Amino acid sequence: LQLGRGAWQHVVHAGDADCTYDDGLVSSVDDAAGWREVVQAVAKFAVIDMDGHGRFPHLQPMPHTYDIEPPWFSAMAQGQGVSFLLRAADLLGKTEFVPEAHRAARALLDDHDLNAGEVRGLVAMTDEGPVLQEYPSDPPAHVLNGWIWALWGLYDLASYGEGDTRASEKFERGVDTLVARLPLYETGKGWSRYDLFPHPLTNVASPFYHRLHIEQLRALAQLAPRRELNEYADRWEVGLESSLARATAVARKVGFRLVRPRRRVA
Repeated sequence: LQLGRGAWQHVVHAGDADCTYDDGLVSSVDDAAGWREVVQAVAKFAVIDMDGHGRFPHLQPMPHTYDIEPPWFSAMAQGQGVSFLLRAADLLGKTEFVPEAHRAARALLDDHDLNAGEVRGLVAMTDEGPVLQEYPSDPPAHVLNGWIWALWGLYDLASYGEGDTRASEKFERGVDTLVARLPLYETGKGWSRYDLFPHPLTNVASPFYHRLHIEQLRALAQLAPRRELNEYADRWEVGLESSLARATAVARKVGFRLVRPRRRVA
């Protein structure tokens, strides 16, 4: 396992399936004891990689979709980092990772950072409430899947041990904001948008991300029951099962990438 400064984002993306709300990491690691060493190495690296504000820096430009120069930070990375460190603490019996999880959550919890700009766009205020930003773009991109991943980090912190009141309040307010803004992610054809950034063409979700949105909404509804979450999941699932809706979404995504191609990082 080779990790370098600023590589945390790669660890986060590689471990998406293991850092979910349902303790998937713990069960999968128990099946292979050798992975404990990997978890410990990644957890120790995460602690070292955090800056003075508890943030995980990305030290390369954003390779596609948004023009973001380093160093930049991601609410999704922060939320998944919180979830990972809490699970690592339980799995390894190392309580020292718990305060580090709280440190990683600071960027998602500290209200003063919204005005001071300390979090470099991790939280965007809207009329409906705060939106956690996967990418600190200008204007805010409001990426749906990254927002939900970040909310799960707050939920894990709020539910861990004796709980965390601030994390609980931020989570509940975040879910209320998400419910209020879900109509903005609806294309009108039973399909979801990937983000709300003002691209030349609408950035509709690919079939992969559309399915992910459905699963995320259903999972979130189990943690914070809101009828709208399941209603949108049901409607979007109808779209997913429609050959016409799926083909239309793929065609629109191809058109989007022709206008907004991915760029390579040197």
